[in-house]
Amino acid sequence: MQGKWTIPQFPPVEPCLWRCEHLKCNLYCSDKCDRPPCNKPCKKDLQCGHPCIGFCGEPCPPLCRVCDREEVTAVFLGQEDEPGARFIYLEDCHHVVESQGLETWLGQSDGEIAMKVCPKCKTTIACTQRYMNLVKKHYKDVARVKLRVFGKMKELENKRRELEVRLYKLSLYQMKDPKFIFPPFPIISLVNSSSLYTKFVKQIQESLQHFSKNKRNNLSSHDAETLGIQIQILEQLNDAFVPAAKISNDSSKNKMIKFVDQLIQVIINRDDYLSQQEVKEINIELQRFHRLSQMSIIESSHLFQTTIDQHEKMRDYEEATKVLDSIEKYSGDKDDRVNQIIRDLQLILKQSLEVHENERKQIVKAMGLKQGHWFKCPNGHIYVITECGGAMEVGKCNECGAAIGGTQHRLLDTNHLAQEMDTATHAAWSDTANMENYAMDAE
Repeated sequence: MQGKWTIPQFPPVEPCLWRCEHLKCNLYCSDKCDRPPCNKPCKKDLQCGHPCIGFCGEPCPPLCRVCDREEVTAVFLGQEDEPGARFIYLEDCHHVVESQGLETWLGQSDGEIAMKVCPKCKTTIACTQRYMNLVKKHYKDVARVKLRVFGKMKELENKRRELEVRLYKLSLYQMKDPKFIFPPFPIISLVNSSSLYTKFVKQIQESLQHFSKNKRNNLSSHDAETLGIQIQILEQLNDAFVPAAKISNDSSKNKMIKFVDQLIQVIINRDDYLSQQEVKEINIELQRFHRLSQMSIIESSHLFQTTIDQHEKMRDYEEATKVLDSIEKYSGDKDDRVNQIIRDLQLILKQSLEVHENERKQIVKAMGLKQGHWFKCPNGHIYVITECGGAMEVGKCNECGAAIGGTQHRLLDTNHLAQEMDTATHAAWSDTANMENYAMDAE
């Protein structure tokens, strides 16, 4: 309902002036009249001397059945050529319309709530007294719908500003300047890796800016609800991305980004409309994404493989990942089962990490090496490089057989510093460490 209506104004205290020699309204003009239309023929004569073709008490149509015979009897609604046909003069558009056909036309409805209009030119009927009861009824219906659709303007403007603030917070995750970013910076790269996420944020920003700048296109209740749902989806995706900063496995990250792209594509394809059932289905898929994030964090732990093997949890793990990776519809029952498996895995992993922490301290202390000698293979298994800490040969991991070490003091690209062993920020033999040593020698 974005078109403009000509809405009649009803002064609340003026007595109704609709009367004739047969009938009179005793109410005020803002009320529905307490009298029916008069169906007696008008007794007046036109300027040409022939009888009026209208009704008693109504404005006389300016056409004559004799002088304007061809125009008056031209069939439009069906009964214009009947000898006793009576006509209505519509004061809003000045058309003359046969009364029975007009009343049939006005009584038709296809379920749409709208003001009644002239059948010839579609001008809104707002001033023709004979039909004012019908006009007032439809005016109230239209006003009620407008209130529901557009709501109270002040409330909707506050809602628009609230949505802008929520969207601004989300957009901070996409900014490159770390001082504007919360929580930590690694999340930025993961969020930005989803091109559709970035596109969707921009699309909603443009929608809100459109309503902000163009006063003729006010934000409706429907618009506010739709944009609110879309922003809530982005917020839930973002919340799942926050803990995902801990994920070191590229495969897991790519899986999450692919999931986000697919979900947002579905929303974009709906062209700004989501039914309640679709919102419900999207929320359950967001829950699946949350579980996927939790499982990816578990998988990224360097103790993951050995822990589930020791506790014989591989079958449970495979059951959960099968559900999370499936294209089948997710459900509350499936989520309950996956959640239980994740909680079990988190518990045994936490216990293993506590044991590992004590062992780690003892091992680091026993080796007596300074920080930066501990590394891990592509699968997260820990190993140590003694002497200067620089890699001079390539070997195999004792746990998985992956290549470890490096040559000419350069670590293999697939290997990484094991910061969790001794909180080192760089390898013992590295450009950073060597520059620090050079600076100390210069003093």
